[in-house]
Amino acid sequence: STRSYTGATRVTYTYYMNYFSTAEQEKQLTSAVTCALASLNLNGKTDVEKVIAIHNYICDHVDYDYDGLSDSTNTVKYTAYGALCNGKAVCNGYAVLFYRMCKDAGLSVRIIPGTANGGAHAWNIVKCNDKYYQMDVTFGDPIFQENETGETLPHDLVNYEYLCCTDEEIFTDHQPDDFVPYPVCDSNDLEYYRINGLYYETFDENEIYEKMKAGIEQGQEMFAIRFSENAVYEVAKEKIIDNLIPQAAQFLVDFRQLEEVKYTY
Repeated sequence: STRSYTGATRVTYTYYMNYFSTAEQEKQLTSAVTCALASLNLNGKTDVEKVIAIHNYICDHVDYDYDGLSDSTNTVKYTAYGALCNGKAVCNGYAVLFYRMCKDAGLSVRIIPGTANGGAHAWNIVKCNDKYYQMDVTFGDPIFQENETGETLPHDLVNYEYLCCTDEEIFTDHQPDDFVPYPVCDSNDLEYYRINGLYYETFDENEIYEKMKAGIEQGQEMFAIRFSENAVYEVAKEKIIDNLIPQAAQFLVDFRQLEEVKYTY
């Protein structure tokens, strides 16, 4: 309402608050977050180690709620409670849970509203070592990726393309709302493949094969690397498919004493 006085105008704003979770649910969430963070043993970890651990925990424990997606009465799907306590949420629930876990772990983080692939979406920006990075845990979830791409994927195959990435990288399919300014994310030094020695500017066949063997020895069920540009990938692709994958498969047979293996790429 607006009232005018001599030489002055008073404007009154009335706000109506709608909550997607109850006070009791938030209490249960607080307990669940405490237990989840304790299980990750984050004491003494670096910022990026905390981020990766929280990212992977959410990908492992939350499924995208496709069943409740069109149910307008199911508002808990938008919450961290739905994500952590029910194990199901949509993108907002993933983003809010990541926010909550990061805040409780002592990290600076925010939620970013916008669109992705043409639809409404929410993700995060997180601060590590005085730099800001884009984060989308929803896109890291293999269940979500499987449904979005139509491909059959191992459900433990976490997608790291959207972990600590730059504005340039995420803006290929994400667009933030423009009503709030966001910090610039222009550093790629914490990209998952870079910090794990899986990022290649040139193709080194022997080195890649040794890392494939090491992954098998460590019990990994998938192997992923990233090339700096498509031209390098095109050079590597034929030799990886024709040489390295069959060699790694034979090494797996010998190492685990199997009769045969099947693989996808």
